[in-house]
Amino acid sequence: MKRASWLLPLAFVVACSGKGNSGRKEIDPALIAQVPWVNGAGPLIDPNIQPAQAYIPPDPMFPAIGADQPDPGSRVQFDTDKHRAQACAALDGVVLSDWHLDFEPYRKATVGVAPFFAVYDDHTEGSFHTPEDAAFYPSFGAKRDSSIWGTAASQITGGPACDTLPASWGNKPNGWALHVRGGRFNYFGGGAEHTVGLDCPGADDPEIDPGQAEACNLMVDAVGDGRTDKAFDMTKVVRPDGIKYTGIAFWARRGPDSGSGLFVAFQDKYTSDRLARTTRLPDGTVSPGVGYCKRYRQCYPNCADGTECKPFQFADEAFPIARCVPPGIDPTSAMMEKALAQKLYPPCGAGSKPGDMPFIGGACTPPSYDPDIDFDNTQCKPYNFTGLDENYFCYGDTPPANPDERCGDGFLSSISLSTDWQFYKIPFSAFQQQGFGKKVPPSKWLPNKTDIPEAALQTIVFAFSVGNIDFYVDNLSFYADK
Repeated sequence: MKRASWLLPLAFVVACSGKGNSGRKEIDPALIAQVPWVNGAGPLIDPNIQPAQAYIPPDPMFPAIGADQPDPGSRVQFDTDKHRAQACAALDGVVLSDWHLDFEPYRKATVGVAPFFAVYDDHTEGSFHTPEDAAFYPSFGAKRDSSIWGTAASQITGGPACDTLPASWGNKPNGWALHVRGGRFNYFGGGAEHTVGLDCPGADDPEIDPGQAEACNLMVDAVGDGRTDKAFDMTKVVRPDGIKYTGIAFWARRGPDSGSGLFVAFQDKYTSDRLARTTRLPDGTVSPGVGYCKRYRQCYPNCADGTECKPFQFADEAFPIARCVPPGIDPTSAMMEKALAQKLYPPCGAGSKPGDMPFIGGACTPPSYDPDIDFDNTQCKPYNFTGLDENYFCYGDTPPANPDERCGDGFLSSISLSTDWQFYKIPFSAFQQQGFGKKVPPSKWLPNKTDIPEAALQTIVFAFSVGNIDFYVDNLSFYADK
């Protein structure tokens, strides 16, 4: 936070000299300095860099939420043999999978990462979520294992440490956890999503550990067309003792100003937006995806207050794209992660129609590093479904999908968090759809049965609802009761 100290006087000036009675709440520049992607605000200019670029904190920052109460810490502790025995009694009678995510530093890294996690929220104006991709932060990103991308983990003290963990997990100290803070969210909240298909690096990895080996044993082609998207087939018997996993397990707690509710969700090939997308295969052919649910994309045509929507062309882009960029910044001169540039300077405007010259992309134009055939030749336009359901969507001649046909309505269960570390185990049978998207036949979601090969998990999501959120998750795995 040292480099952001220059913002404190500015915060006072802004608070006293707003734009009159506009009805909009001014967003504190000190908050934007800690989280440059605050919803409804463009990033601040770093005065120490020329040409002018956005200020990015060197390490993940966790601004205050709610009343900013001090965290009392967990009363469930692991600091003595007695305390560990008491806390770890929750694991009695439970078999945990070799596959697990402990968020500890990997290989020669000195910081932890939540591997292949991405955090999202509902874009409530003035709200934020933190952290973001570990590579976004100059200091933190340099200390990670560059072969693994994912959300920056948070360093903790007194985290779960049980002698009853599988021997394959090793004896690594528990100093890192997945930690997400943010708010206030007013629409639907958000989540932290993990793509399980990336957990297997391949059998030729020279440093593959037992957990990764089990991930490889669980892996199946999620769509069945040879694409790279993979998923975990939970019907497989991978343990020599014949035990089948019947649910998901993890430790979790919350901060004092956070809502207590946390949802755990799965996406599979019947609900996943990713698996329903049209994909260009390695041989050049095009696969239309699974086709069970229909994809849709909400878009945001207008820029945050104080930013301009004007075309810029990055070196790896075939044509200019209109982006939200604060005055004085040329994003094309920035040396930063492509995903960070996409987040700080998001596409805006309706975008050109096919054949328009010159062609300029808009809010529906996908980034060059993640092409999306389904939304080629679409524009960001308003669409009214019922009079009560109206918004901006990416579509061309074909209207966006109706709500009851849409992807994304995965299988969900809920837990209630306290400020103490608690062990949670949730059976697959406790998960069900919410009902806002395409309904999946019950026979297709039976991951604890042996005769349903379609029961493959593509993503695991920790989702939060409206309000403020500040939660920690650690030692994520599958489980079976002995």
